[in-house]
Amino acid sequence: MAGIEDILGQVLGGASGGKSAGGGGLDLAKLAGPLMAMLGGKAGSGGLGSVLGKLQANGLSSQVDSWVGTGENEPVDPAAIEAAIGPDAIEKLAQESGLSPEEVSTGLSEALPQVVDQMSPDGELPES
Repeated sequence: MAGIEDILGQVLGGASGGKSAGGGGLDLAKLAGPLMAMLGGKAGSGGLGSVLGKLQANGLSSQVDSWVGTGENEPVDPAAIEAAIGPDAIEKLAQESGLSPEEVSTGLSEALPQVVDQMSPDGELPES
């Protein structure tokens, strides 16, 4: 299985040149470093399990389960991502990436389903 760095590279800087699938010109590649730190690629933020736990605790269990499962990924609204992760975390990611908080929320709503899906190809998250 690919490592988180590889997955983030594919999702955030992949075939679309890092631009948002929504066509708005959002450069998702700017989120790679901060998102890796948030998901556990670097010390300090609790890792993927913590992020998914926050999402599940804030009403996004169905979406998270679909990302981990082997079926189709359910979409998630950027406002729901911001509410679940918290405005302070979104602001921190915005400062680290040079994007606006709205761009971060939109980027996360596009990237997280893909990242989690690719990290759980057999329907289960990795232990580490």
